[in-house]
Order: sequence, then C-alpha cells, then structure tokens
Amino acid sequence: MTTNDPNVDNASYEASSINPYQYWAQVTRIVDGDTMDFEVSLGFGITISKRARLLGVDTPEVWGVKKSSDEYQRGQEASNFVKDIMPEGKWVELIVHKGKVREKYGRFLCEVFVDGLSLNEALVNKGWGATY
Repeated sequence: MTTNDPNVDNASYEASSINPYQYWAQVTRIVDGDTMDFEVSLGFGITISKRARLLGVDTPEVWGVKKSSDEYQRGQEASNFVKDIMPEGKWVELIVHKGKVREKYGRFLCEVFVDGLSLNEALVNKGWGATY
C-alpha cells in the first residue's frame, strides 16, 4: 500500500486502521474438531476456499485411528460439538495472526468466532480440546 504523504516511507507503509487478517467466512465442511473448510470473503465479491486449523487447540483425532478407540469416540464428540454451533452455511469470523500462519500440513492457523464466541476457547473450556 502506498500513501501520498511525503513524510511516510512508502516501502514500509502499513495501514493501521484495518486488520488485514480478519475475515468473514462461510462454513463449508467440518473435517474434525479442530479442522474445517471455509469459503472466505476477501471483500469486493471475491472469495477463496481454504482449510483452516484452530490456533492453539488440539482435539482428539477421528482420522487415522481405530473407530473402536476411545480417542475416535472423543474426536466424534468434539466434531459434533463444532457442527452443532457452526453448521455448514454458517457465517463466522476468522482471525489469522501475523507470524506463523500455517502449520506443517499447509492449513491456515486461526481463531474462529461464532456469534462473538471463540470456538477455540469453547472447545478447551468444554473439555473437547487441549491447548498446545
């Protein structure tokens, strides 16, 4: 971004009145308790499809574990909790922080807010997820 202000070095200019890492997104799929797919609105009618992982939260696995295992059962419960408060088609707020924005599988790390409630915090507070 550039500015016409002669007192501002355009090479290092960064807008301070907006948060460029805050988006509205529509839920398209809940993969598991801490991973979901979104159609992310970039504004001006532009959208992109992205898979995101909850920042700082780890829920029990439902992929790559035996369906008869305790972990799978707990993972299904965490996934169902997320599906209940954030069904497909629901609009949510995503916040991606500066710094490490992707994890080892390329998913964006973010906080998700559903009607003002932090999904990240709710999963931990309800016992469905652990912090990392």
